[in-house]
Amino acid sequence: MKTMKTLAICAIALLSTSMSLSAQETATTASAPSVSVTAGADVVSSYIWRGVYFAGASFQPTVNLSYGGLNAGIWGSSDFVDGNYKEVDASLFYTFSGLKFGLTQYWWSGKNKPYIGTDSINSTSGHYLEATIGYSISNFNLVANTFVLGARDQNAKGKQMYSTYIEASYSFNVGDVTLMPAVGVSPWESNSNIGYHWNPSKIDPTTGAIGMNETGVKICNVSLKATKSLKFSETLSIPVYVQTIYSNAADQIHFVLGVTL
Repeated sequence: MKTMKTLAICAIALLSTSMSLSAQETATTASAPSVSVTAGADVVSSYIWRGVYFAGASFQPTVNLSYGGLNAGIWGSSDFVDGNYKEVDASLFYTFSGLKFGLTQYWWSGKNKPYIGTDSINSTSGHYLEATIGYSISNFNLVANTFVLGARDQNAKGKQMYSTYIEASYSFNVGDVTLMPAVGVSPWESNSNIGYHWNPSKIDPTTGAIGMNETGVKICNVSLKATKSLKFSETLSIPVYVQTIYSNAADQIHFVLGVTL
């Protein structure tokens, strides 16, 4: 298993290097890109991330700065009930010729937790660093994400677990509705803080506690998303989506309503 993880990480590094070299070769022939800034927000009935339930009804703002194929963004989420769940993520991606790679720094320690310091209860930082590599062709998208740093992605021996999530999705239109089925898997055991392998209904045979982190390949997310823009005037339309999400790993099903502002 350690060999599989090492090969996966090396593959990401090699492909990232080849993409960087290709980008340098084509830079001289491309026209000068322009800088653009976009801002928006989603309002969702519940926050489900890669098949894992994180919070109830939530507000999720985002800001992105783009320059050519380079995109830097900040995304956040806070639940409506009491703001107890709080997340702020920063990302940097580069995309060209259907290839995408980048890094995301997650922080999801929650309300009243330190952003820079450590959690006084767990004595660990709430930050995670994830490497992403993906490829898109036409309406098909394949992406692999691996956590590479973060104390909460370590096992009991303090070794990084490199929790990984791989997702394939395809989008197509039926009338004025865009449908996107997706399947996401985790190829090896993840940390329970990440949640890909967490089964809340299983009883841990060691401790007797309800809920345990399982091993092996897990199907985290089987979903179908339907998006439609509601047109209110010639200049105003608001995308609305519904999504059914089933996690085989947790044996949980979710139905989410989202509005993009």
